[in-house]
Amino acid sequence: TLIAIFAGAAHYVELTAITRHEELEALPRDAEVDAHDRRREAEQEVYANAVSWAHPEHPMPWWMRANLVCGAALQIGSCYAALLLSKLCFVRFEMTDTVERELGGKWTNFFRPLGVAVMAAWLIA
Repeated sequence: TLIAIFAGAAHYVELTAITRHEELEALPRDAEVDAHDRRREAEQEVYANAVSWAHPEHPMPWWMRANLVCGAALQIGSCYAALLLSKLCFVRFEMTDTVERELGGKWTNFFRPLGVAVMAAWLIA
């Protein structure tokens, strides 16, 4: 019922804004709100310039872009490999198993060769 009430209220607010558009435009603007909007727009422009890869004044160096792209690719690839190829990456080990009995006393025996490669890629990323 609250959704219906809010939808009805939104409908009537919109209807009033359309039918009394001239009256609403004639109202004076709030100086504090305008000042806040200008500050917010300036902050957003500074942020957009800071995170832009192709900013005309100070573009991000190619090696930094390559580092980010390679790191993301390694992270995504290693996560997918660990999930989709888990039987090829890891030895089956359950909560009741012990390292001494199932893994021969070495916790590193949990990783198969592909698992070592996946974990190395994940750490490098």
